[in-house]
Amino acid sequence: MSRTLSYSQTLPIEKGVLMDQLASYQLAWFQSLSKKAEDLHEGMQVSRDFYTKINNQKVPGKSRLSVYNDHELTLSHLYNGGQIDSSWILEEANGATKVTYRETNSFEENRNEFNFSIVSLVYTFFFRRTCKKRINQLQEACQKGGQ
Repeated sequence: MSRTLSYSQTLPIEKGVLMDQLASYQLAWFQSLSKKAEDLHEGMQVSRDFYTKINNQKVPGKSRLSVYNDHELTLSHLYNGGQIDSSWILEEANGATKVTYRETNSFEENRNEFNFSIVSLVYTFFFRRTCKKRINQLQEACQKGGQ
């Protein structure tokens, strides 16, 4: 069972410039967790601890770059209770780029799915606010980079 949240915003920036910036952010994140990360590529992964949304419990897991191409970057976060796929999807739209951040939460137990559906009522507000902030930061970083 899974639940998906998404947020989209259109930016006046070329898709390639946005993907380059996202890739730069993602590589820096991997490098902060593993000194072995030299370049960004599908299949790279790191072991790390997560804090669950349902009860803010620390659990061990792995993060893996499952999709990386010119229009999508997806991280799969695997832990003992399920999986979270977080995706950045870029689509050209009338000379601009539509940026979508999507988070899909999959659970191994129905109980966790039910708990998340309750927590997501509040979480959705914070999710959207955080996405808007991230996308605005992405836009600012791209513009500072010469766009």
